[in-house]
Amino acid sequence: MRLRNKLLFLILFSATSLFAQKFEGAITFQIQSPQQQGELELLISPKGIRAEFKGQNDVVVLIKRDATDAVQLNPKTKTYRDIDLQEQRRLSASVGKLEKFELEKLGKELVLNVMCHHFKLKSAKRTLEIWAAESLVDSTLLARLSDVGALVGISPNAVEVMQRESLNGLPLKVIVTEPSGSAQVEAKRIARKSFKSSLFEVEKSYRKEENNAEMQ
Repeated sequence: MRLRNKLLFLILFSATSLFAQKFEGAITFQIQSPQQQGELELLISPKGIRAEFKGQNDVVVLIKRDATDAVQLNPKTKTYRDIDLQEQRRLSASVGKLEKFELEKLGKELVLNVMCHHFKLKSAKRTLEIWAAESLVDSTLLARLSDVGALVGISPNAVEVMQRESLNGLPLKVIVTEPSGSAQVEAKRIARKSFKSSLFEVEKSYRKEENNAEMQ
C-alpha cells in the first residue's frame, strides 16, 4: 500500500474516536508523498465521519456512528464497497507483531494552536514522527488505531507503547519514513461547524461495485 494511503487510514481511523467528543467540524490535511499529493478533509459529526481525499484519484470513506464497517466511495465511477473494520482489526493483530519500537518523547508543541504530544516511534524498518492532539479525542483513540495499525505502519505492539506512555490524541501531523520513501500529512485548517445527515450516507445514484477494479 502506498504511503499516501497508509497515512489516510491513520488519520481516518484515529478520527473514529471523536464520536465520544463534543467536537463537530472539519479538519483539512495536506498530503505530500513521492507518489501523490493531495488534500484530505475530515467531516466529523455525531452523525458519522466523512473523509474526502482529493488528488489524482478521489476517494471518499464514510463511517456511521457505532458502525462495525465503513463504506468507500469512488466518485468517478459512482460505485461503492464495504470495508469490514473487524477484519482490519484481525489483520493488524497478525501483521507486524514481531516489530519492536523504541519511543522518543519530544515534548509538546502547537499545531494550529492545538497542543499536541510530539514523539517518534522507531523500528529497524521505519520511523513515525507524530503530533497527536489529545484535546480533540478521548483515550479510546489507540484502540481504534490498532484496528488498522498494520496498514499505517503502527503495529499492535507500537500501540501498546503509545498506550503505556499515555500518548493519546488525533494525529494532526504525521511523518512516515521508510526505505521506499517518506510521506507527510499535516492539518492546515480546523473549523467548527455542523453538517447534514445526508453527507454521511451513500447517495442513491451510487451502485455497489461488481469488482475491485471499479474502485481503483
